Amino acid sequence: MVAQAFTVDLDKPLVFQVGHLEEQYQDWVHQPIVSKEGPRFFANDVLEFLTRTKWWAVPLIWLPVVCWCLNTSIQMGHTVPEVALMVVAGIFIWTLVEYVLHRYLFHIDTKSYW
Repeated sequence: MVAQAFTVDLDKPLVFQVGHLEEQYQDWVHQPIVSKEGPRFFANDVLEFLTRTKWWAVPLIWLPVVCWCLNTSIQMGHTVPEVALMVVAGIFIWTLVEYVLHRYLFHIDTKSYW
């Protein structure tokens, strides 16, 4: 008796399907999914809503936070060059951490469901 290869049904949520791919996951994850809306990740509508972010939501939420942090830093006595250096260092560190997490955690070579 030969087991059939598992295939992902794009009409169903992806989250609990991709684990069944096991060793074929690495091949599958690097193939583009061409669709107008993109695949659905969760069956729960609330969780699915939280996966979709409009482009303007990020600056709308984070620009006031960044401005407040910059203002607070200057009020604490930091000079403008110090604040600029902290901003550049923060952007560099965040970019590096995000890359490392994405590269080594989200694309981990796995052979089991979990």
